[in-house]
Amino acid sequence: MIEPVFVHERRTPGKRRSASVPARRPGLLPARALRYDATFMAGDDEQVRALAQRLESELNCVHGHVQRLRRQNTVFGYTSLVSGATSSLLAGGVATTGPVVGTWSMTCGIVAVIAACGTIASGLQAQLAVADKLARATACAGKLDALRVALTISRRDLREVAGEYERLVEVNREFLR
Repeated sequence: MIEPVFVHERRTPGKRRSASVPARRPGLLPARALRYDATFMAGDDEQVRALAQRLESELNCVHGHVQRLRRQNTVFGYTSLVSGATSSLLAGGVATTGPVVGTWSMTCGIVAVIAACGTIASGLQAQLAVADKLARATACAGKLDALRVALTISRRDLREVAGEYERLVEVNREFLR
């Protein structure tokens, strides 16, 4: 069963209460004056469903970003690792056996090109901040999933979940639509 939502009184600054009005907690109406916000109650299930669909579509979008960033991180990391290892092994092997292809200058050029590929890959990975973006996108996906669970399974308050979603969108705009 859904809990009713009560409307709270908003006090305007500078207004004084008369002495006949009983003291109460600031901002709340007395118990006899509480009324239901019928418009919120009537559309509550529809609003929950709409927000759940929005969270699901955003989660799919973020998962796409996570997969792309994982691929980039893997490609840059392995390229850097394999290039560095290959150039080191090739340079060490050439030092003991002699030039592999033609002259020393050609062999050293090949080793330099392989080492440069590794340097470029690790530089791009660092410059594009792939690992940092991957961590932020993964955290964003986790928060979206938690909000979806809180809304649909735990049945947390719609306004509370919507507020958290707004804050999440502000911080992670680049991963969301």
